[in-house]
Amino acid sequence: MAGIVISHGTDTLEETSYFLDLVISDERPVVLTGSQRGPTLDGTDAFVNLRQAFLLAAHPDTRGLGVTVLFNERIFVARYVKKQHVSNVDGVFSSGFGYLGTADQDQIVIHQRLIKRETYQSKKPLPKVELIKCALGSDGKFIFYYI
Repeated sequence: MAGIVISHGTDTLEETSYFLDLVISDERPVVLTGSQRGPTLDGTDAFVNLRQAFLLAAHPDTRGLGVTVLFNERIFVARYVKKQHVSNVDGVFSSGFGYLGTADQDQIVIHQRLIKRETYQSKKPLPKVELIKCALGSDGKFIFYYI
């Protein structure tokens, strides 16, 4: 396996990417991406971000980078990425550090790397967490089932 791509909602993407960067010590790339504009909206960035995330995860120069975030043709270090806008496709940035590289069409270019990367081992196994999907009009039967 060359790498892993995770499609993620943008509201909590920075927290998830930071956590994963702290606990994944594997050299293979893990790339998180999402979209500022959903696939049904005009000007969507969903498809291009996902495509470039796959290219990034498979690229040989990305081994050892740690967890990265790909948005708007830019490659960010997971621990420094921030969301700054709700719908602008250029709504993700990294203050101070900048971005690691670029994804332009089929070309992945890494401009810089972290000098040091820290990861940590969990002292205890993480608890199992079930996800219950719900929406307006749901009857709550799965939530009440666990009570």
